[in-house]
Amino acid sequence: MIKTHFDVLLIGSGAAATAVAIRLLQFTSKPISVVAVERYPQRRNGGMAYGGPGTTWSNIYNIQAGRLSMFREDVDDFLNWANHETDRKGWPDQWAQMTFTVSGPAPRTIYTDYLATRLSQAVQEAPEGSVYREEVGSVFSVVPTDDGDWNIVRIRVQEGTGEAFDRKLYARHVVIATGNEFRSLSFTEHCREHPSFIRLQYSQDGFARMRQVRADDTVVIIGSALSGYDAALTLYKDLGHRGPVYMLSRHGTPLQCYPKDHRHAVVSVRRPPFLDKGYRGVDELIDDVRMEFEYLCTWLARERPEIPAEVYSERILKAWEPFIPELVSLVPPLSLRHLLQEYNTVISNMRVGVMADTFGAVIDSDLSLLTAHIKEIVPNDRDGLTVHYETSDGPQSIDADLVISNLNRETDYALVKNQVWRNLIDNQELATPEKSTGRGVEVGPCGELVSASGKRSRRIYTVGLPREGDEIARNGRLGAFAFNIATLKNHSIVAALRIVSHLEAGADGLPEDTELSPKALRSDSGREEEDNHLYALFDKAVALKIHSLSSRRRLEKRQIENELLAAQRQLAEISKGSSTVLEKWLYHVAALVTHEAMKRMTDVSVTPLELRHRLGLDSAAQQDEKVGAG
Repeated sequence: MIKTHFDVLLIGSGAAATAVAIRLLQFTSKPISVVAVERYPQRRNGGMAYGGPGTTWSNIYNIQAGRLSMFREDVDDFLNWANHETDRKGWPDQWAQMTFTVSGPAPRTIYTDYLATRLSQAVQEAPEGSVYREEVGSVFSVVPTDDGDWNIVRIRVQEGTGEAFDRKLYARHVVIATGNEFRSLSFTEHCREHPSFIRLQYSQDGFARMRQVRADDTVVIIGSALSGYDAALTLYKDLGHRGPVYMLSRHGTPLQCYPKDHRHAVVSVRRPPFLDKGYRGVDELIDDVRMEFEYLCTWLARERPEIPAEVYSERILKAWEPFIPELVSLVPPLSLRHLLQEYNTVISNMRVGVMADTFGAVIDSDLSLLTAHIKEIVPNDRDGLTVHYETSDGPQSIDADLVISNLNRETDYALVKNQVWRNLIDNQELATPEKSTGRGVEVGPCGELVSASGKRSRRIYTVGLPREGDEIARNGRLGAFAFNIATLKNHSIVAALRIVSHLEAGADGLPEDTELSPKALRSDSGREEEDNHLYALFDKAVALKIHSLSSRRRLEKRQIENELLAAQRQLAEISKGSSTVLEKWLYHVAALVTHEAMKRMTDVSVTPLELRHRLGLDSAAQQDEKVGAG
């Protein structure tokens, strides 16, 4: 009998969906059934940019290998996998002989293997009876049942004969991880189907076209973000291209090169003075931000001389994250959307740099970065394309043999063409485009969809790119950090933990507006020493919960959970009011502990290395080693 009912259905199986699947299987203490429905099987575990068919060994992450672990609480996991676990058979010599280090480079093409390995291990270590399945198909609607217990998910499946047929799957919870939504640009109207125009360089078709490039061809790359650098690297290092390459960018902001042995760190800066001025207009805000940025660069040079100047912008934009939500609330939505659209690449290129290997190879190639506004791209009589653009010197044009576009992401979900989103937004009104930034959709703190009427879903979630606007407005994450690996880690934690809590019945026993604060744990006597005792017990329970959630071994998790249940029961017995039923209050205590564990595990105010120490997992790991040795 074909299984049609699942606890969780994932729409997509790229990096975000895989991370959620791993966390669901890791967090649950009861058997769970998960199905991932993917339209493009070649994108499993990574999507296009995380190791798709158009990603080569020359495409290097723009962050260090030490920041690539998908587990925030286990910062060295990717390094351990790359250095000690993976089979390097078939790797190029450069990487086969590499010892991966915290500050060193890593090729993007191996990340799908890393995620696939961790997913396989999560399936093996999940409670007995758990199921993980993958389906090939295109999801076109998600419809909650009237009783609210199930979502009916309609998928279209293509048979080997080419005939398509529709199927229904039923899921208690749905997680939408649709990744990039592509848009059409007005200046590409006359060249979209031209063989010299590449819209998706990471796709199989896009890469096949790129491979046809001749050594002396003139190439135009649109956009100066990392994907543009990837294209330049692939041309130079993989395809032997030596002709001129023109990278066109509206602001001409290049990616900075990370200094040797660079490590991510967090600094504290003063509250930006422009917040207290109120909003006075776009131009005034830009001037104020630029002035404060220049002040902080001078301050860093004086107060923190150990920080290289190349990473000042990274440090400052990270330090501003706690203040960005307040700024978002001050700026009118139309002005905010204009600023984000106009300066997104600038912000992204200031927020992160590139590794020396990437930077060096781009410098060696014949690449020119031009500050230009593209007007149109049209076919010419030499079987190529002519790019018309404008600079400060007036109208210009380039005759190109190949044009690679990197400006393909649609951020406005009122315009995306994906049928799932069109149904959810337009027909069912179960989702709505994000209001303040115009990026992604409105969601709750755990990624729950918010309907047009403002109601937060208890059954449908989204992770990754659809949460971009929320990450900016809620957490101050700017540029690619609104949706990159670091953010996907947190999305996977909060969505999976919320779903598992619902499935295990604890959270379902609480009203949505329940205040999940440790302050709810107060003794009837009101005496300070008794409250302090309660808070100490609470901290112990939270530490055990974090240790349990972080554990990836079934046996170890069981042992921790026994101790956790005992701690939560003790806490409930001491803190419950005289008229409260113990078992009901135990649900509340468990929800409080889970919520606090989630907050601590997703804290972005510190680096993952500092986070691990704060969570007490260093000492927990040492204790595990002692137990194992004994």
